[in-house]
Amino acid sequence: MKQEELAQRLSMELGREFSPAMIGKYELGTSMFSAETLKALARILGVSSDELLGGSAPRVWWEYNPQIVESVTLERQDTGSYGPQRMHEHVAFLRDMLLAPMEEENREMRKVLANVKSRVLELGKELGSVEDRPTRIGPDSDEIGLRIRYYRKRAGLTTNELASVISKGMGKNYSANLIAKYEKGFVRVGANVTAFLTKVFGISSDELLGLVSAEVDISGLLDFTDIVPTDTGSIRDLDLGSCSYGELKEHLSELYDVGDALAQESLRLKNRSLRLDSLLEFLQRERTSSGDNG
Repeated sequence: MKQEELAQRLSMELGREFSPAMIGKYELGTSMFSAETLKALARILGVSSDELLGGSAPRVWWEYNPQIVESVTLERQDTGSYGPQRMHEHVAFLRDMLLAPMEEENREMRKVLANVKSRVLELGKELGSVEDRPTRIGPDSDEIGLRIRYYRKRAGLTTNELASVISKGMGKNYSANLIAKYEKGFVRVGANVTAFLTKVFGISSDELLGLVSAEVDISGLLDFTDIVPTDTGSIRDLDLGSCSYGELKEHLSELYDVGDALAQESLRLKNRSLRLDSLLEFLQRERTSSGDNG
């Protein structure tokens, strides 16, 4: 397809003028197109928007969440200069002041999940079997601003937090006010911002732009057996007072591994919680809609 034809088809698709020169700038990377233009280009060229943006695989949303990313792995300290007493204090501190709160947080999150599960099942009884519903649910609108708002809230981010994440990741200042304007459709979203948001939200560009169906997979959401609690017994029940220096060093390595496992467990629980919340909101909307129709 020649630049002239592509410009003509874009103009017809979006209702505003595109020139072959503008297409040339897009191809050379000297001009950035909007998310709206990206969506139209994907349709016209018969490819996914992810392919147009380079085809990079999206990363899970929590990798960019400033409140969570630092807790994914525990920072390994250089303990080479630690004597026996300091090593003992360090291991005891990590075990009692770090692992215990992480364990408690995961236990509480499981209780929350169980509560949401019971509410989902209650609504399912009113509306029919949950298993009979679509396996993929999400935002109803194809407007990118509303979809950004949906995925931002699903990721548990405020507009301030999302602005901070984008600013840090893209090396340019973005404000909460600008995010709000994106979501309300007052400002066009650039393709570069679109590409970054897919990484933040852990979705594809096609999903964010509404080129494919919404992405929240609800299959298996009510089964928690795949999220097995981390076994901390080997560390928690240790009598550190009777350990030699060499044993303390071995236990420190084991403690770090257990801490990482607890952090990963927390992320899996958080992700399950967000997806369950999406299902619950979907069922609540259905109940409201069926009540209005009745």
